[in-house]
Amino acid sequence: MNVTDITGLQTPLILEQMKQKQSATLSTAMIVPKQNIDKKSALYEQCIEFESLFVEMMLKTMRETLNKEDNLLYGGQAEDIFSDMLYSEYAKSISKNSQLGLADAVYLELVRGTGSHSC
Repeated sequence: MNVTDITGLQTPLILEQMKQKQSATLSTAMIVPKQNIDKKSALYEQCIEFESLFVEMMLKTMRETLNKEDNLLYGGQAEDIFSDMLYSEYAKSISKNSQLGLADAVYLELVRGTGSHSC
């Protein structure tokens, strides 16, 4: 028994088309050669800073979900200031030591826009 959706197309056909599109996207992503990234350039350092700001905002949003007022050991404003600085350093460390790829993508886009590899 085939299940048909509202438009009259059969569901297995739609799923097959989705798989083909996904595999085509993955195969074209693998064919694109890795472009050179000058990791010592000033532009790349700024891209790392941008990525760390993004990670810091993400960590801050995650930290805000915690209910700290119910915590018996909550240190008040001093703890908030220390936590902000700590999470800022966490974000810098994550950006420099991980392979998130945001800095690389921003760098390649900026280089493509300017037409040069160094600033």
